[in-house]
Amino acid sequence: MIAKLLRAVTLAVLLPITPAPAQVGPPAPDDRGQIENRIATVQDGIAKRDVERIVAALADSVVVTSEGRTVRGRANARQLLMLLSTRMVEVSFDMKTAILRVTDTTAFHAGSFSYTLEFPMGGSFSRSGTFAADWLRVAENDWRVIQLVATPEPPSAPPR
Repeated sequence: MIAKLLRAVTLAVLLPITPAPAQVGPPAPDDRGQIENRIATVQDGIAKRDVERIVAALADSVVVTSEGRTVRGRANARQLLMLLSTRMVEVSFDMKTAILRVTDTTAFHAGSFSYTLEFPMGGSFSRSGTFAADWLRVAENDWRVIQLVATPEPPSAPPR
């Protein structure tokens, strides 16, 4: 019995220790990169009037506040975007990120925006301002906006 135990201990000491196999599959997700990609997709969706690409970045219970109005829920945001995405208006949109802070499950994104609407019969409307958005990780590799507040700059006073 002691001989068997000594053989087992000797074999255990003499056998090389095999390292654990390397992780198989994709690397750990880059949350900041995922959010930046989502932001780029939204900007492209706006440029191409692709409402579904924009809405894909919104949580089901998203709350969007701008110009004194609040839209609650992805379905309501989709309806509003469908109205705004008419082919009757050309849209130029720009967004610049000033802050993007990411934790394991949430992110805060803030910066400035500007847009111009050009109407087919002539004339245009421009607006710029700041925004702040809260993001939530809803699943692995999936981030959604849960709250967005856009604050347009007040219109400039006409010259006297």
